[in-house]
Order: sequence, then C-alpha cells, then structure tokens
Amino acid sequence: MLNPIIQALAKTKSILKALGITVENIFFTTAFFTGLILTCFEIDLYRLTFIPFFIPFSIWIFSGLTITPFLFKILPKYLKINSLFQQLVFNILTWGGIFLYLFMALNFYYTAPNRSSISLTITNKGTLAKGRSGCGEPYVIVKHDNFEKQIVLPCGTSTDGFKAIDLTLRKGFFGFDIIEYKTLSK
Repeated sequence: MLNPIIQALAKTKSILKALGITVENIFFTTAFFTGLILTCFEIDLYRLTFIPFFIPFSIWIFSGLTITPFLFKILPKYLKINSLFQQLVFNILTWGGIFLYLFMALNFYYTAPNRSSISLTITNKGTLAKGRSGCGEPYVIVKHDNFEKQIVLPCGTSTDGFKAIDLTLRKGFFGFDIIEYKTLSK
C-alpha cells in the first residue's frame, strides 16, 4: 500500500529536482503570495480602523527594508533575483505584508471590552470605482482625532440627505479605534 505512495513521492521529487525547484523556492514563493494575500485582507481591517495612513505604510516599508540585509545573499540563489531593487520589492511585498497584517489583526481582533458611541459630521461623500460585482461602494469622509477617515459603506447605501454618521467604537490592542457599527444619521 505504501510502496506506490513512496514511488510517487520519489518521482515527484525527481521531477522537481529536474526543474530546479527546491524547498527554499517553494518557501519563498509561498511567503510571497501569503504576503500579497494578507495585504489584501489588511486593507479591510484598515477601512475599519482609525489609524493614520503613515503608520501601516511605514510598517509595510520598514519591515521589508529591515529584512533585506538578512536575505541579500540568500534570495539570488533561490529566486534568481539579482538586483537590490527587485529584492527590496520582494521583501516589502512579502514580509511587509505579513508583518503589517499581524499588526493590524492584533489591533483589530484583541479589543477592549468597553464600547463608545460617537457621531461625526460628514465632510465629503462619494463612491469607489466599480469592481467586478458592478457596484461602486459609497463612502463618507469624516474627521476624527485630527485626521480625515474614509468610511466605506455597503453597496446600495444611499448617502443623500445624511449629514452625520453614528459609530460604535472599541479601542484596539495598540490603542487605535475600531469601528464596530456604523449608521448614517440626519
């Protein structure tokens, strides 16, 4: 029973070796796509967090820059990335995405138990570009803690006639406010 499985694994290993694919290639490739996917998930967390843009952006860039000296001689062997610029882009997208998601997820999912409610005046309104679903999500812009925040609303929500938005907030793990509930109000 195990003999055919072992033979299949040996054949797969020989095919991968012939193609020049190693465990390290698979690791770095998987890490790259994990970083990209987590960056997409982080965007959803960012939309619900009152945090200045420069903080997550700095974490994203700094993580990639910090890890580059440690992988500078390793990456060319496994990914055939020779230029420093390519390595920086790879590291920012990979490790920056992973570390940024960890930071935002810790803040978002580990919140204080108490809630607070606030009402913020809408300073501007608009819709995002239409995606594959054919809906341009509406958004409102509000000012909170001395910076403007774009709050994206579900598709089909009309912002006409509304002058404020009521929010229920929680403090995140790192002290940034998390939007738990949002309701437009006149």
